[in-house]
Amino acid sequence: MLECWKSGRKKTNRLNRVQNEYLLRYSTCSADEKIPPVMKSKKNTLDDWQLARERFRISNRFPPRPKRPERKIGAILAEIQGEKSEVNVLPEVLKDRWVVVAGEQIAQHTHPAILRGTQLVVFADHPGWLSEIRRLPTQHLLKKIASIPKAPEIKEIRFQLDPSIRTYRN
Repeated sequence: MLECWKSGRKKTNRLNRVQNEYLLRYSTCSADEKIPPVMKSKKNTLDDWQLARERFRISNRFPPRPKRPERKIGAILAEIQGEKSEVNVLPEVLKDRWVVVAGEQIAQHTHPAILRGTQLVVFADHPGWLSEIRRLPTQHLLKKIASIPKAPEIKEIRFQLDPSIRTYRN
């Protein structure tokens, strides 16, 4: 157990030392050391933190966060690939009928861009138009989209500034 304690970071001040000791003592050590975690329940962990807090006069009421488990890069990339597959291709029917759905003036400055499940993302070409379309009643737009034959089921509309258009801030 001492080796587990010694493997902590350099102790710079008393607060860091106490938090490091607490983390090393009550979190799992590396697989090489073969030391099981000491604490079993969350209540015991909080009680021990309260004792350490009073003993070393620490003002922080909450114990430090436990360290995240390490993950392989392959697992992270597979998770990202899974998220990208949820993005559906926007049907041409919706693009073609956008003028009817949004109106001629609004359709000149907006266009449907991405379909994520049942959420439609609509891009605006200027921040001013973005604020205007956010004021529109989305239920009205959803009813018009639902009336289009062969249109996908859309339950939510999200408005964003078109990332391909450069504004004065870029």
